[in-house]
Amino acid sequence: MLILAALALVAGACGVSRESAGSGDVLATIDFGSGDDADEVSISQGDLNAIADSVIASDDFRMIAYAPDATDNDIRADILTRLVYAEVIDAELEKLGVDPDEIDIEETRAGFQQQLEGAYLDQEDPTAFAANVGDQIDPFLNVLSSLVARQDRLGQSLLENVGPAETIEVPCASHILLDFADTELADSLIGQLNDGGDFATLAMEFSTGPSGPGGGDLGCADPTNYVPAFAEAIIDAPVGEIIGPVETEFGLHIIVVNDIVEQEVGLADPAQLSGQVVQQSLTESVIIATADSGFIWEPGAQAFILAPEG
Repeated sequence: MLILAALALVAGACGVSRESAGSGDVLATIDFGSGDDADEVSISQGDLNAIADSVIASDDFRMIAYAPDATDNDIRADILTRLVYAEVIDAELEKLGVDPDEIDIEETRAGFQQQLEGAYLDQEDPTAFAANVGDQIDPFLNVLSSLVARQDRLGQSLLENVGPAETIEVPCASHILLDFADTELADSLIGQLNDGGDFATLAMEFSTGPSGPGGGDLGCADPTNYVPAFAEAIIDAPVGEIIGPVETEFGLHIIVVNDIVEQEVGLADPAQLSGQVVQQSLTESVIIATADSGFIWEPGAQAFILAPEG
């Protein structure tokens, strides 16, 4: 479910815009590692309360979003962590020249509301029930939607900086895999294939590999994905030529290249890119909660946890 998946820290951090920071006493600070005061931001008690109080007060939402034994302070620690991620995402967007406050969140917010409806299908009127819960946690949904949309934009912006993908030619191959001792069978099958036998039919009958039931089809892939002997056999091989037997650690292969197609390589996943950047920024930053906050930052988990009592 999207709204629950979005509770995962990097996949969907929630937070507040920097314009709202500073309402109330400073609760935590984030120094992005330069030592320059301009690179330090703060999270206030008011920032945390505006979001956490709405969630804590909604028993219906707590039931689907948190473990049954989660305390109010557990929820506050979780949301405070998200506020840190929020600031990190905003900082990374600004490095790329993107104004976080100009990113539209309406579509994301509407999607979360739809997911709420899906969470309450057991209710007599799921739409009305979800609308009521949405009103209860409105501050949370607004900032969650904002930060999910911003992280999506961060990933897209990072992808733009990766540069265009490279286009390479890759073979589309099929093979018949036989046991090492089946040399005579391999020679017989190669003879049949060279005389016009149907490769897929023979693969389905004789191949011992997992692709056998599919006619030996291996799809289209960069040859470097295969073991060296197999890769060498298909690199620059003419389309339609029967190759083999080729011996690898898996057995004897009879191979044919069915086609050669163009394939883009070098494309990155936007979510993976943004996740890597956020994690790196968190590692390089100094994140501290005030002594009387009740929270401490755990670098290994990259999250706030409850401070030990005493």
